[in-house]
Amino acid sequence: MLHAVDPALLPSLAAYRAGYTVAERRQIEGSLFDGRLRGVAATNALELGIDVGRLDVTLHLGFPGTVASLWQQASQK
Repeated sequence: MLHAVDPALLPSLAAYRAGYTVAERRQIEGSLFDGRLRGVAATNALELGIDVGRLDVTLHLGFPGTVASLWQQASQK
């Protein structure tokens, strides 16, 4: 769908999950930190800390079970 709306945005978005190789995950993390990526759709495998480059917003879909777990996940993004 994004391809039809604005294909120029495709290189600035990525997916992230634990099943990627370490090299793939580090490449995505590096691109997020240095601003090459505008967005990442991730599982809770993405644990980078709270000071992530130009990251302004995180969206958490699904409740992890407790408020404490939600805060834990939020502080890792």
